[in-house]
Amino acid sequence: MSKVVDILNMFKQSAYLRKWRIHAVQAENLSKIDLLVGENMHVILDQDDTQDKIELLQMLISSNKIDLNKVKYIDLRFKEPVIADNVEDQK
Repeated sequence: MSKVVDILNMFKQSAYLRKWRIHAVQAENLSKIDLLVGENMHVILDQDDTQDKIELLQMLISSNKIDLNKVKYIDLRFKEPVIADNVEDQK
């Protein structure tokens, strides 16, 4: 539970991430912590190197190269982040 609190505090302390509202957290498995952020985007990370992963997320968002309204999830558990577009927008 303390790892989830740490992640939530990192979101609060970030100028970019604090704008997002976290609607739900699923952390039964610490190798897949799933945050439901904003309207319907998921941020997925694990318990390892959370500070580095949050910093990577901030960098992705601040670069403005990602349209967050079209992203279904950002998975930060891998060496390179996995960003999946929301396929429902293609209707």
